[in-house]
Amino acid sequence: MGVVPHSFLQRWARKLRVLPANRICFGDVQAHAKTAPYTFHRPSAALLESLEPGDLVKVWFEYEPRWWNVYSGERMWVIIKARDGDGLTGELDNIPFDATGLKPGDKVQFRIENVLSAERQDPEGDATEPYWAFCTTSQAVLDGAPVDFLARSEPLERQAGDKGPDSGWSILAAGETGEQVYEAGLARSVPLGRVLNNDDRWLHLIDEPPGQAFEWSDEASEFVRLAPFEPGKEAEASGDD
Repeated sequence: MGVVPHSFLQRWARKLRVLPANRICFGDVQAHAKTAPYTFHRPSAALLESLEPGDLVKVWFEYEPRWWNVYSGERMWVIIKARDGDGLTGELDNIPFDATGLKPGDKVQFRIENVLSAERQDPEGDATEPYWAFCTTSQAVLDGAPVDFLARSEPLERQAGDKGPDSGWSILAAGETGEQVYEAGLARSVPLGRVLNNDDRWLHLIDEPPGQAFEWSDEASEFVRLAPFEPGKEAEASGDD
């Protein structure tokens, strides 16, 4: 959860109740997942349907108004005590970081869409896992520019300190070349999901083998396969007129 700027006086004002108490709300996990479907983990429908009293679940708490809170919200564990359809009642099993007035053992009422995860294993796994491997892309693509050029080399061997495996994919926007992007300091190493969240028109190509390259064609309204990609040979994403 994002940290909200605050002051020493604000913290003590809350503790001394000079400021009114927080209003506890809950985040809609399923709705938020639609804004970042390839990176934001959400529990499967099968897991949510199976939850029952006694299960330990992580719930997305939000605090309002946000301007005087240290955090805009927290992810905290709750023990389910009762379930009525999609409505859940439980007991808080966390110590909040913020001065919310909540404490362990407090009764909490929330809904199934507020559940981020559960202690039990999800039978369908994590839907974002196929997109954890890293790719090389440009800041322009991460800022929302459409993907225009894709090329896949042999993935690099994972080294100590790497955040994840390498996919071998290099991804550029129209008018960019890898050389220009590197020289400008705008090359970025990110999980594939970060790129797919902005533009997933190339999702069907993600399992193409190394040695393949593709460029977007406005005329065909699809990515077209280029001549076999030669690692080390510069390719330009020129786009179509």
